[in-house]
Amino acid sequence: MAIAPGRGDRDPADLTALIDWLRAVCGGGVFIINKDDHLALGDLIVPSALQSETTIAHLGVAAAVAARFPQVQD
Repeated sequence: MAIAPGRGDRDPADLTALIDWLRAVCGGGVFIINKDDHLALGDLIVPSALQSETTIAHLGVAAAVAARFPQVQD
């Protein structure tokens, strides 16, 4: 589960409770994607233009997804 807070319509305490609940339900696989002005443009994504925290968060999501695929035996 990836969460991208930043619209400003939620109380931070509500967000913390939601994240805790999602971690319990999803088995811990919850990633917070911080607001990134480059992504907010809604245009072509240029990886080098992303904030490092954004890149790290998306790599975490990709690793979690990949970890759920079965291992291929040779």
